[in-house]
Amino acid sequence: MELLIAKKKDKDIWDKAVLKSERGTIFHTWDWLEILEESSGLRLYYLLLFDGDELFGIFPIFEGKKYFLKYGYSPPPGFEMTYLGPLFIRYMNLKQNKKEEKILKATREFDSFFFSEQKYNYVDFGTVPGFEEIKPILWRGYKARPKFTYNLSLDKSLDKLWCGLSRSAKKEIKKAKKNGIKMRTGDWKELKFIQKRRIERSREIGRSVPKLKDYFKKLFDCFFPEKLKIFVAEDDCGKLISGSIILIFKDKGYGWVGLHKGNDTYTNTFLLWEVICWSKRKGLSSFEIMDAGNALRTCRFKSKFNPQTYTWFNISKYLSNRSKLVRNILKY
Repeated sequence: MELLIAKKKDKDIWDKAVLKSERGTIFHTWDWLEILEESSGLRLYYLLLFDGDELFGIFPIFEGKKYFLKYGYSPPPGFEMTYLGPLFIRYMNLKQNKKEEKILKATREFDSFFFSEQKYNYVDFGTVPGFEEIKPILWRGYKARPKFTYNLSLDKSLDKLWCGLSRSAKKEIKKAKKNGIKMRTGDWKELKFIQKRRIERSREIGRSVPKLKDYFKKLFDCFFPEKLKIFVAEDDCGKLISGSIILIFKDKGYGWVGLHKGNDTYTNTFLLWEVICWSKRKGLSSFEIMDAGNALRTCRFKSKFNPQTYTWFNISKYLSNRSKLVRNILKY
């Protein structure tokens, strides 16, 4: 296998690979990654992996430095992304031994770039949901922690989707309607409301404030309204109560940012249900209620909609035990 670094002229090759990959997401598209690079201030390498003449995989990796440590992230922290990592193309129909063989070879090439060429002290990435062929990655010395997100198939009728809701979800939706809560779409004004709520929530719980202002504006200008939708819930006086940013890629919807704690639970339940109904009416095949990990509160909320659990993995590797020790000391 041969590893190459894609340039701007290779944008079409990259985006076609994202579309061909069974696990390709909007986060892997060139436009999204370019905005993420600009907003993060990190250097981005678009890695192309060829098996002979055929493109087998891609891997966007962000390079940064802190003190004397050099690291690679995919995605970088602080930008409302849970997973990114490598994509492999047309590998799912391979026999198991071929899958493992090819992904092991691919991991060797990526490994060589990370630790031999770029001299990273640390690499951290999140795999896309549903990618389970991580054994070859573990064989190369990486550590993996399972994480979970939720995916709701929309192949059922709305009536059956409603029947699948928990009893508490149905009560909350009915309560919201009784109280005059309504859902509508929005644009930049409503996105700024969601952005403000997100920043306020980070301050409330003592977390670092995400770098959202320019980032969200660039994403909005690039993807709205075809691939980025804004949905808000408002009361009968027109006051905004809650909001959610929805992404659309291929035939799938993604519940990305919003539904922040602090709203009445029934408002968030109502809004998410209305977004699911909208997705069904638009002919989407599934809707991912995105989740970053294993938090009990968010899992209880999202599981009320009767989705399937999808596993993704947080994968990391240190150049040496010394690198691990220094990173832990710096809490980096």
